[in-house]
Order: sequence, then structure tokens, then C-alpha cells
Amino acid sequence: MSAWRGVNRTISQYLPVTDKTPVVSLCEGNTPLIRAHNLEKIIGGELEIWLKYEGLNPTASFKTAA
Repeated sequence: MSAWRGVNRTISQYLPVTDKTPVVSLCEGNTPLIRAHNLEKIIGGELEIWLKYEGLNPTASFKTAA
């Protein structure tokens, strides 16, 4: 498994870029998902709950729902 290279580099094959195009990346994307086993037990039922660990974003940005 290779290290994450960021969204821009990962999808560059689909973008109009060449080897001369400068790519700027903070290794964004690939925010880890963590399974919430305890929350699953509290809610019960046949389900899986996964939470995004937003604190590991390279810019430490958090998103909120309005």
C-alpha cells in the first residue's frame, strides 16, 4: 500500500493536466473513518456506524451541518 498522495494527484488522470502542470496538495481527502462500536451497541440492531475523523484533515478544518 502506498502513501496517500492527495485528491488532486489521485484523480489527475481525469483532469486536463500534464507533467508540467504544478500540483498543489495538502494531502487532502482520505479523511479516516472510524467504526463506532460502542454507539452501535447503544442503538442496537443490525447496523454499522462509521464516523469521519475530521480532526486529521491537513488544514484541521471542521465541517458543520446548517
